[in-house]
Amino acid sequence: MERLPFEAEQDSIWQRLAEIADVTTLTSKDRDKYEESLKVMRDIYAVQQTYMHMGERKGRNQERSIMVNTMHGNGASVADISKLTGIPVSEVEAIISRPTALA
Repeated sequence: MERLPFEAEQDSIWQRLAEIADVTTLTSKDRDKYEESLKVMRDIYAVQQTYMHMGERKGRNQERSIMVNTMHGNGASVADISKLTGIPVSEVEAIISRPTALA
């Protein structure tokens, strides 16, 4: 277990992985299973990362819409909102014209 860069807890999956980490000792059948499981794990990780980034982007867009609509509701002009936020005038106008969902 000294090859692990962190401390593995007793009976953890990390210990099992360390035991089979030397892929060269696997049979052809086991190596195929191992490679397939790596592919599946990488695919799942990629999908999770994609959804996480999509969620972050959606959250930023929602914050931006709330900020623009709040500023506009408090009397700020489209030009002022654009100047203060750095959002182009056309985008500020598009945000203001969109119906807002009530929380």
